[in-house]
Amino acid sequence: MDQSHIRYVKNFVDNARDIELTGKAYFDVASDPKRPFSVLASGTKTTALGTSFTINTKLKHKAVSVALHTGKVLVSSLTNGFKQVFLADPGQKLTVDARGATTIDVVNKEKTLSMPGLSAPALLKLKNTPMPAVLQALETAFKKQIHLGDKGIAAIHYTGEIDVHHDSLKDILPNTITEHLNN
Repeated sequence: MDQSHIRYVKNFVDNARDIELTGKAYFDVASDPKRPFSVLASGTKTTALGTSFTINTKLKHKAVSVALHTGKVLVSSLTNGFKQVFLADPGQKLTVDARGATTIDVVNKEKTLSMPGLSAPALLKLKNTPMPAVLQALETAFKKQIHLGDKGIAAIHYTGEIDVHHDSLKDILPNTITEHLNN
């Protein structure tokens, strides 16, 4: 059985939280602008911007994959020579092959978002997620634009599960938001 390994210093430095990964791991990271969280894996550096994501270095003929679940990440090359890639839509998956060639896949919404190894959201599992990221995930899942009338909603954080196959946007969102969807 293959095992994953994480290596990090006992006490992070004042301006960064860097770890090294070999294998596959899921991360759910609290935002800290003064100390960004970065994972170094197979010649890449993935910097979390208050998010959850999975990194896998155990792929055949691939160097690494980064699957975004919530929030945003910036993936840059340490050794492969590709340009920085910004993943901002939950469900995006970046794959970097051994030569440094990159591909971004948009998930098929028929599988579960937050299960490591699966790359598509039928069940959005959100933990203390800022409302703009929740709405962005809903826009992606339902392929509809959502506009906030009340900007105060943006400060709310949401924890829970949303089944995008069985719930409608009208069931999920308050009437003030769904009225904007119908116009």
